[in-house]
Amino acid sequence: MTTLRNLLLICLVLLQLVCRAQDPDLDGKLIEETMSEAVIAEEGTETLLLDNTRSKIGRDFYEAFFRYYAELPKAASPALMPADSTVKVTPNLELDINAFIVTIEELPAFGVGTSIISISLNDQLIWQNYIQARQDVLEAYALNAAETINQYVVNYQEVQRSLESDDQKGSGMF
Repeated sequence: MTTLRNLLLICLVLLQLVCRAQDPDLDGKLIEETMSEAVIAEEGTETLLLDNTRSKIGRDFYEAFFRYYAELPKAASPALMPADSTVKVTPNLELDINAFIVTIEELPAFGVGTSIISISLNDQLIWQNYIQARQDVLEAYALNAAETINQYVVNYQEVQRSLESDDQKGSGMF
């Protein structure tokens, strides 16, 4: 009787393992409506926008943010750009100053028709606010967030370029 019980237990365990096997047609595919991404490459910068919103409010905010962010100029002022464009470009193993990952996340908030939207740039929280379902308020916040993120990117690039100047580089000798 105990061997029959052990045999049934083994069969149940094997059946559960077989049922948990993944469908080969779905390998490598994202679950629909979980996360979407877009790449904006313009004027020397490359930005990956990740949409991790959960509701219509968040999706509308992401679309408005994407529209405004794509329209804004992404490069620093031309005065800071190097005058000689014939310099050989060597690959840098560190994080490129022109590559950014912008993540838009949504958290549920108290109240009907509100959400907390957070925008991170390279895993650093830059902008966060409560968003209402009203379209005019949502558009205003999206414009503000796009301008804030864009200004942060431009300032970051200016600081990195100033640190790479010959005056700031050291020879390593004291």
